[in-house]
Amino acid sequence: MNSPAEIPEWQRDHGYAGARRALEDLIFDYFDLSASDRLMVRDIVEFIAGSIQPADYAQLATPLLHRPSANEVAAYLDILASELEGLRRRSNGQGGLSVEGVVDGTNGFFGAVKVSLNGRGRNTTGLVRSEFAFQGLLADIEAGLANQIDRTDQDNLFKIPNVVIIVDDTFYFIKPMRRRFWLSRTALADADHIAQTVQAAAWEKGHS
Repeated sequence: MNSPAEIPEWQRDHGYAGARRALEDLIFDYFDLSASDRLMVRDIVEFIAGSIQPADYAQLATPLLHRPSANEVAAYLDILASELEGLRRRSNGQGGLSVEGVVDGTNGFFGAVKVSLNGRGRNTTGLVRSEFAFQGLLADIEAGLANQIDRTDQDNLFKIPNVVIIVDDTFYFIKPMRRRFWLSRTALADADHIAQTVQAAAWEKGHS
């Protein structure tokens, strides 16, 4: 990493931006932060801190309420898949998962995440931006819930942010297209929620 003093003054902003990631990694190494801790710190610095107590009405649309970019949604899916794979290894589990994101078109207000077994032995991810695909996913959820005692109307899927639906061995998350629901820290929390639900079900089955 070149010293900022060696960079021409008119290029120093660019030089500092390029060195920022390396400096952050050195700080994280100094405090011995885990990969998950680093993701959470970056979320706090980039999005959460700037969303605390807006100064005026013009700033009420805080960074956490902005629409996530395609790259941010893809990063959420990758982190969710990676964290689930780590949890599987730590529990000596087997098999692979398919982690799919489906966004309701380009300007739709909702998106969904589907986590299911894929039989490939490794985790895979994918992102689809299509109103037709989103409506198809909702139809799949309704069809699966139709055979359960606790039946859920489709309209109720949108009344709770980040609602989780379990159909057979598949998890669905229905999320507003707001950045706070697609952060790296949210992916970690969602993975933990899936793991705890599976563990609780296994314990109940073993003690019934």
